[in-house]
Amino acid sequence: MSNLLLYSIPAFVALLLLEVFWARRQLASALGARRKFLGYEAKDTFASLGMGVGNVIISAFTTLGAIALWSWGYEHRLLELGRPELVASWVLLFFAEDLCYYHN
Repeated sequence: MSNLLLYSIPAFVALLLLEVFWARRQLASALGARRKFLGYEAKDTFASLGMGVGNVIISAFTTLGAIALWSWGYEHRLLELGRPELVASWVLLFFAEDLCYYHN
């Protein structure tokens, strides 16, 4: 789960509660003025929460699949480019990765 999603959950709940209180206040003033007011509906909240939970579940399975794929790829690699403790290996990989963008 990304940090943005983790930080947005409290904001989502706070805005949800703010919406409930605002809707109740508007509903009370609309009843006094005998106006029609469409207020807070729980089904909208459940739809939003369901989309959020679905996003988290899909992200978890996608991440697990990516980890499995990268692990399989690492186990079946064809080349080893140097040793990670050598600076030359990192320089070689830096330029090799940069050259990947030129081949289309």
